[in-house]
Amino acid sequence: MIKLKVILEGKVLSVFDFDDTIAKSDAWVYVVRGNRIVKKLDPAEFAVYKPRPGEQFDFREFDRKIRNPRLIKRNADLLVKQLEKARRASKGSRKVTILTARRLGQPVTSFLKTMGIDAYVVPLGSADPKKKADWIEKQINKGYDTVYFMDDSPKNISAVDSMLKRYPNVKSITKLIKEELLTEGKLGDCYQAGGKLIMDMFGDKEHKLVHGMVNGQGALEGMRYGHCWVESRNTILDHSNGRKLELPKDVYYAIGRINPKECKYYTPEEAAKFMVEEGHWGPWEMSGDTVMAEEIPDRKPEIGKQDMKISPSELDDIESKLMMGEVDYQARLSRGHQPDYYQLGTSEFKPFDKSRDDIEENITQNLIDAWKEETSDSEIKMFCKRDGCGPGALDFKNFAKERGIELKRIEGFFHADKVASEKKDFTPEMKDEFLDQGGNFNNAKEREEWVENSKYSDQWKFIPHYWLEDDKGTIYDPVGQEQFIDMGFAKDLNKERYTLTDEVNENFADGKKPGRKGISKRVGIPKGATLTQLAKLAKAKGEKGRMARWQLNMRRGKKKKKS
Repeated sequence: MIKLKVILEGKVLSVFDFDDTIAKSDAWVYVVRGNRIVKKLDPAEFAVYKPRPGEQFDFREFDRKIRNPRLIKRNADLLVKQLEKARRASKGSRKVTILTARRLGQPVTSFLKTMGIDAYVVPLGSADPKKKADWIEKQINKGYDTVYFMDDSPKNISAVDSMLKRYPNVKSITKLIKEELLTEGKLGDCYQAGGKLIMDMFGDKEHKLVHGMVNGQGALEGMRYGHCWVESRNTILDHSNGRKLELPKDVYYAIGRINPKECKYYTPEEAAKFMVEEGHWGPWEMSGDTVMAEEIPDRKPEIGKQDMKISPSELDDIESKLMMGEVDYQARLSRGHQPDYYQLGTSEFKPFDKSRDDIEENITQNLIDAWKEETSDSEIKMFCKRDGCGPGALDFKNFAKERGIELKRIEGFFHADKVASEKKDFTPEMKDEFLDQGGNFNNAKEREEWVENSKYSDQWKFIPHYWLEDDKGTIYDPVGQEQFIDMGFAKDLNKERYTLTDEVNENFADGKKPGRKGISKRVGIPKGATLTQLAKLAKAKGEKGRMARWQLNMRRGKKKKKS
C-alpha cells in the first residue's frame, strides 16, 4: 500500500511570535503604576503575568535595536523549514509570518537577516492577545484553510484557539513554547516506545497511551517514577527497553502500585496533538516527581529519558495523521486499493470515479514534491541537467522504496515538441553541414532553426531519458518538469510522450525515422564494433552506454519483424 507523509493542504498560513519564541534578547517590559515603575519583566515573565488594577505596561525597550539577541535554534530551524516550503510551493499557496507585539518590525527584520533568515515581519504595536487573533482571522477570510501558530504566551494561544473555534473547517495547530529547553536523560525509552506504538494504532478507539507513576522495585523500592505504556480495556502493552511485555491490567497496576487518578490517558489522536505541539514524546501533563523510570524499574540503569525529542521526519508523519483525521488515509491515497471514497486536499469526500486519473496524478506529484523537499538544492540542480535524469531516477527510486513504493527505472526516449539543439546534440557531420551553410555555431537560435528544418528534425525530437513506472504503468518523472516543460521542449508530460528505447529503435529500423549513426560516432562507439566491444561499452554511463545497448539490441535481432 502507498504510504505518504505528505499533508494534503490548501492554502497554508504559518505564524511565529518573535520574542522568546524565535529569539531571546536583553529587553524588559516595565510594569508601571501611576508614574512609577514597580516591576520589570523579561518576555517569558510577561507572557504569564496578570496585571493588577491600575498597572500598565511600558514596552520602550522593544522599540530600539535588539540587545544581545540569541536565536532559539529549534524554533528558528522550524521557521526556516516553513520558509523553504513556502519558497518551493506555488505562488500564494503558503505564507509565513513573524507576528510580533513590537511597535517596529525593522529591528526584527534586520536581526533575522544577519542570521540568514529572510522573513516577513508584521508589528502589531500591541500586547493585546486579541490583536494576534484578529490578524490571523483576516488571513483565514482571505482563503487560508490551514493555520500553524507558535507563541510563548498562553494568553495569545488562548485567544487564537478561541477564534479558531468559529472556523471548524480550518485545520489548525497552535503550539505553546515553554521557557525551559527540552532535556534528555542518559537511558530509557518508555515515552518514545509508547508513543511510537500508539501512533501505529491511529484511528483505534480501544487503545490508549498512558503516562503514570509507578513504584520502583528492588534497590528503588519506595521511589516513584513517571512511566509510559499502552493499554486496552484489560491488557497492558509495554515495549520499553526493547521488550514487548503483554500483561493483564490488574496485575500490572498491582505490581507498580499504580493509582489511576495519577495517570493521564490519551487516545491516539490526543497523543498526536501533544506530540506536534510539544515536539517530544512526553510526559506532557505529568504532576509529581519528573524523574523517569523504564518498565517498573528494579535498578537505576533502567531510569530513562524525559522530554525525548521527536525527529523532524517522525513529527511530519505524526502531523500528517493528525491533520487527516481518523480515516484510512492509505486507502484514500492508493488507487490500487479502490476505496469507496477518495479525498484530494479537501475536507469533503467525493465518490470514487474509476474513469478519472487525477487521483493518480496527485499521488505521483505528491511523492515527487516530497522527494524534492528532502533532497538538497545542489543535488536537485544536478539531477535536472540533461544528463542527470538517470542518477535522479535512481535516487527517486530509493526514496520511494523507503516509503513502501516499488518502482522500476525505465530507459527510453521522451518525444518533445521541439528539437534538441545544444552543441552536444550535434554530430561532427551535422556540425560540418551547419557550418558549410554559413551557420553561427555559438548562436543557439540558429542551431535550433537549422535542426528543425533539416533531415534530422523528427529524430532529434526524441530525447534520451530515464523515468520510473509502478506495476500499473503509472509514470513517475521526477525531473520532467524542469527538463522538458521549464525548458520549453513540451507543454505537458503526457504518458504518450514516453517511449521505450526498443520501440523508438524499431521505428527507426522501419525507415519511419532515420537512424542515429552520427550519435554513435560522436559518443565514441567505433564503426563496425564487435558484440564483445559493444557489451563492454554498454556498461558506460550516459548516452554512450545507451547507444551501445541500442546497437546490441539491433545486432542481436531485436529489429522490428517484417510482416
